[in-house]
Amino acid sequence: MILTLAVVAVGLTLPLISQTLEVSLIGVGLLLTALVVVVPRWPRGDIGHRLMIWVMRIATAAELAVLTFSPQVRHMSIGHGPSTYVFWVGIVVIAMLALVLIDVPGPIGRAAFLALVASYTVLGAWMISQNPHPMIDVFDFQQKGAAALLHGVDPFSLHYKSLYPPGSPLYSPEVQANGFLKFGFPYPPLSLLGILPSYVLFGDHRYAQLAAVALSALLIGHLTPRLISRRAAALLLLTPASFYVLISAWTEPLVALALSAMLFCAVRAPRYLPVALGLLLGMKQYLAPLALLAIPLLRRQRPHGWMRALVVSLAVAALVAVPFVLWDPGGFWQSVVRLQFLQPYRVDSRSFLALLVGKHQPGALQWVAFGLAGGAMLLVLIRGVATPARLAVGVAFVYLAFFAFSKQSFMNYYYFCIAALCAALAIDDASEPADAEQLSRPVPRGPGAQHPAAAPPRR
Repeated sequence: MILTLAVVAVGLTLPLISQTLEVSLIGVGLLLTALVVVVPRWPRGDIGHRLMIWVMRIATAAELAVLTFSPQVRHMSIGHGPSTYVFWVGIVVIAMLALVLIDVPGPIGRAAFLALVASYTVLGAWMISQNPHPMIDVFDFQQKGAAALLHGVDPFSLHYKSLYPPGSPLYSPEVQANGFLKFGFPYPPLSLLGILPSYVLFGDHRYAQLAAVALSALLIGHLTPRLISRRAAALLLLTPASFYVLISAWTEPLVALALSAMLFCAVRAPRYLPVALGLLLGMKQYLAPLALLAIPLLRRQRPHGWMRALVVSLAVAALVAVPFVLWDPGGFWQSVVRLQFLQPYRVDSRSFLALLVGKHQPGALQWVAFGLAGGAMLLVLIRGVATPARLAVGVAFVYLAFFAFSKQSFMNYYYFCIAALCAALAIDDASEPADAEQLSRPVPRGPGAQHPAAAPPRR
């Protein structure tokens, strides 16, 4: 229940348009997540489980309302006249599926969940088609990076033409000159490879990110066979920033997919966990600390082979990058590594640092985020992250602590935290009933009778 409130709090950071209020809600989400880290188990029986499902249902309704009426959705050119009906029909269908039908016991509920993911995907594709050329640099980076790779040009050696006026505060002076940016594709190679099929098929890499959101929801919804997993997936799909992240071409949907796949392997297919962890580590620069956070889980699942599993994970992440490093070591270093340290402080960041410093330069305060993230990681490791659910909560807590005090923090980063929180919700409390159908069964009486909540989860 606490994690559900954290998902809603962090998810509201986009629609409110007030930096102070948004950052305050991020702080609420951070504190709620910290509470779960410190007190990992909250006693509840069938009544508590029913209440949690209702809280998640209400949270989904609130997300859907904000998603529908937020200024960002109106700004994303949903059209006028007949085209407007496409959006509203999609929202009505999604509302029926997310608020009512996925709770139906048995095959109907499971089919409704698949229909929910499909409906979201169709509406998301329509939203992308309505916004073919967003004026944001990350869209330009990924489109031209994919095009360069297809033409045999090293994407990490490119020099992009800046979309913004000379001397823009969005980049440091060291990386811009004469209207051009002195760096190439700014994300790890796996991110580029992930969008390449979409660019080839549709000419727009964002359809790959839409597919990543849909696949993330499917994986989270099937982490366990219980209703709570489907409800957690619905929370991720309908988080208010969902369409905004897609239209803006941010890469975090791919990161959310890699995280969901890693947790799915940890729960349902441990044999493939090292490979899935390696793919996650190779998806974006800030994910490197996950190697340390994942060690307790690896040690629990592979007591005598956890070091080998960790080496496999690191090798997978490295092997994807090596060919591009060898292509142009200097260009790769400038674009993927050095650029991250040259990024300037952004006064419009959704972080406590921006609220505290304002238009002044943060100086040494910019390193506070690293200290807080390190402290959060230490606390998480002390409290334990040896289960998939605890690892997901730990990931959300560490990165919320980091982003909430970072010099550059925007909705895309918090979307990753929301995905981690939703995954933690989906996995949590494996001893709970499988779904609403099991909750509705009469409690057995008599000697030797077994309560439904004590029965093993259905597979």
